[in-house]
Amino acid sequence: MRRVDRSRRRAVAAAGGAVLSGALPWFAPAVHGAEGPIATRPIPSSGERLPIVGIGTAVIFDYQDDPAKQAARREVIRALVAGGGRLIDTAAGYGSAEERLGEIVAQLSVTDTMIATAVAQTNLSDFVIHNLLE
Repeated sequence: MRRVDRSRRRAVAAAGGAVLSGALPWFAPAVHGAEGPIATRPIPSSGERLPIVGIGTAVIFDYQDDPAKQAARREVIRALVAGGGRLIDTAAGYGSAEERLGEIVAQLSVTDTMIATAVAQTNLSDFVIHNLLE
């Protein structure tokens, strides 16, 4: 006869799995696309409405010369935009994330997005000058 392991770790994992399996149907709309409009909030200064959930690029978009990762991230951005998402967060401090995101946005010809980028105060003058010249 097989002995049942009743350790605390296994019990907690089993209980968590049981709870999550019961909750999965409740989360299905989020996974497969919500029915109805996406929740939005206005930008205070302009009134433009943006979805309340977006995507960040820290760590996951920071890579060099990796076609497989680039293809996977391109699919993520494609799915975000196709699902009505418009907000993407990035920053110069995220390594090469801004550059990778820029490549993907250009490849997909994405135009209706809000790309928010954080600028360190020490780099602010360089950022402003660079963007004024472009």
